[in-house]
Amino acid sequence: MKKSIAIALMVLVLICITSCTNGKNKNETNTNFDEKIELILDTDVGADCDDMLALAYIAYAEKNMNVDLKAITCSSSADYGISAIKTFYKDLGMIPPSIGYASKSMPKYDNYCKQIVEKFGTENEYTKDNDAISVLRQALVESEKATICAIGPLSNISALLNSQPDEISALDGKTLLKEKCEKIVIMSGKFENQESLTPEWNTSLDIEASQNVVNNFPAPVYFVSYELGNSLFTGKAIMDKYQYDNPVSMAYMLYPGVIEAGGRPSWDPLSVYFAIGDSKEYLKLSQELTVTINDDGRSYINNEIKSNHYIIYFKDESIKDEISKYFDDCVIALYKSKG
Repeated sequence: MKKSIAIALMVLVLICITSCTNGKNKNETNTNFDEKIELILDTDVGADCDDMLALAYIAYAEKNMNVDLKAITCSSSADYGISAIKTFYKDLGMIPPSIGYASKSMPKYDNYCKQIVEKFGTENEYTKDNDAISVLRQALVESEKATICAIGPLSNISALLNSQPDEISALDGKTLLKEKCEKIVIMSGKFENQESLTPEWNTSLDIEASQNVVNNFPAPVYFVSYELGNSLFTGKAIMDKYQYDNPVSMAYMLYPGVIEAGGRPSWDPLSVYFAIGDSKEYLKLSQELTVTINDDGRSYINNEIKSNHYIIYFKDESIKDEISKYFDDCVIALYKSKG
């Protein structure tokens, strides 16, 4: 009798496990999230190769998670920047979202965009779409509550914040952001040694814009610091597998010192990782605080004043290799799915 009961219980457990597993797999074919993430990406593609990995990770998320990329804007003036983004999507057989060129003249850092376009693109991709401000305003109008992820200098976001009513929206930029933006995640700031800081790269390229965004943005501001991304290397598995055979791997292969180092720090993928909510298991937030950017570009923390600012940290330093592998695996899965 006891044996029969035990067997019955085992069968019941197996049925439950099978049912739960099948249900999970069924859902994961469409999304990993209950709510859609409306994402806007502002990138200085060309300046560093991890922008391309961030772009590939978003493409993976579009295919496998409930992520809707509303727009991409370029905060770099690299001649082939927009063309490289279009070429990246063309190579994957995907349609890119609206793309906007830089709102102001910025340095033309280009370590790989021209080569990507020449190998994988066509002349027709060397074009400009609309200006970043129009693209950003339109993307916000078409969103319910968007998340902005800015992984370069904040020139475009500052110009959006200062923008005036136009044919796209009767609202000024700050009001439009207040109504339509849930949060902004920025790759900005050095915080570990407050006494001997140097300016973080993105911040230093447009200090005034960084100050404007940090001081006046009407939604929560989340900081992915230099220190956080600098300790997380990605790209080796991608380079080993693909060499120059796709735009992402090519960007890593061409970026100075990456082959020798066996990868590149992952500031930008980490920013996207947090922005789309795929990181709750591994990342945590500081308490609400205030970040101030001085006129020399250095970033300071004030824990006493609450200004809707948060700094992102690892929950556990030991999981960094796991996150790095996850990013590389996502890119490899993306290109496998290309067929």
